[in-house]
Amino acid sequence: MAELSELAKPSVASLFQSDPDQLYEQLGIRMRALGHDPAVAASFAPDISYDAKFMGPLDSIRRFGELYFKRVSRQCHDLVCGQDAKDTDERKKVVNAFGFSKEDVGSAVAALLVAHLAMAPAIAAVMAVLIVKLFFRPAIDAMCETWRENLEKAG
Repeated sequence: MAELSELAKPSVASLFQSDPDQLYEQLGIRMRALGHDPAVAASFAPDISYDAKFMGPLDSIRRFGELYFKRVSRQCHDLVCGQDAKDTDERKKVVNAFGFSKEDVGSAVAALLVAHLAMAPAIAAVMAVLIVKLFFRPAIDAMCETWRENLEKAG
């Protein structure tokens, strides 16, 4: 999985520059492109762009990406946060990545999605960044805020 994580890192780092709406758009664009050209699936950073004629209105693409994320999010949660013993080693790698950058965590999650859910790398990269941005980052922020508050109370 470490090799997959390293392959995912450049794409994940680039995707972290996007806000959630842009990530939903990118997810929808990649899903539509996969339907047209399955070879797109093999890359964490496929060379594709939005084509209104082929893909339809951008708002629809964004909504499609958001709905896909919501549907697949449960499986991703169960894999990353679940209790299944067969995924314990891989889950530990994700948890251990928290000592590193958000790109490291995102890359570890992307690799986990590819390796255990057979998710296409093109989709896993976007899913991983959304997962980190929407769920992990707020948890870390809340932990740091609580820690800061406790430090202030302690004097």
